[in-house]
Amino acid sequence: METISTQHRARAPKLEPLRKNSKLGLWSVLWLFIVLIIMFCVAVLLYRQKEQKPILPIGEVIMRRSLVYADSEEILKTINERYRREDMLRINPRKVAEDLEKIDWIKSVIVRKKWFNKLEVEIEERNPVLRWGEKGEYIDDEAKRFVLPESPSLKTMFMVSGPQGSERRVLDMYKIISSWFVRQEIELASLRLDVHNIWHIETKEGVDVTIGREHFNNRMKKFTVVYNTIIKPYHRYIEAVDLRYNEGFSVRWKNGVMPNDIANKIPTAAAN
Repeated sequence: METISTQHRARAPKLEPLRKNSKLGLWSVLWLFIVLIIMFCVAVLLYRQKEQKPILPIGEVIMRRSLVYADSEEILKTINERYRREDMLRINPRKVAEDLEKIDWIKSVIVRKKWFNKLEVEIEERNPVLRWGEKGEYIDDEAKRFVLPESPSLKTMFMVSGPQGSERRVLDMYKIISSWFVRQEIELASLRLDVHNIWHIETKEGVDVTIGREHFNNRMKKFTVVYNTIIKPYHRYIEAVDLRYNEGFSVRWKNGVMPNDIANKIPTAAAN
């Protein structure tokens, strides 16, 4: 008779609870790490707020165009002075552009935010066409006056000057006389409008010629004759010439010296 065993094979222990416990432990560590990071960030935020420091300051200013006449350091200085305590999240690019447009040599400017802490600046400079006076000022083709750093190329520009607010009049007059004197092959050094609205021209020889405020075309014709007969051959003796006389002109000689042969050559000249 066959004996049937009632004993059963021993079963392997279940590992599922251990695996579940391992997963729970891993998640606990991960959540603890996240909580620590959050606490660290909150602590940094509170500290920066207390010290009045931006959470995400400007990291870099990128110039899209190379400047021809001006210095980009002025742009960087302006942004640093006004926005060094500002947070990138709160900076308004349009407001930055408005602040930069207050710099007189800037014609237009576009400011963009770039991820994650950069500002991109694109500037159009004013193009100087004339030098205004001797203090580093210039005007562009819109008669806007602005200041630029001195450079050898800018010093050679034709110089004009006038009272405050006369930039458009001076620019328009320059356009008239420049074409006139190019045709006459006469080189000038400067054009000036004085406080009495009287026009003055300085020749390349350094002679100041008073044109006046009226009868400009007739006096330009007179100037051509005076330049070729008096100024050009005798400029080293002449200090100034006045063309406002209806029948002639006057000459002011340096230190009262007048060449002996000039009276016979130009009888219409009045020596002062």
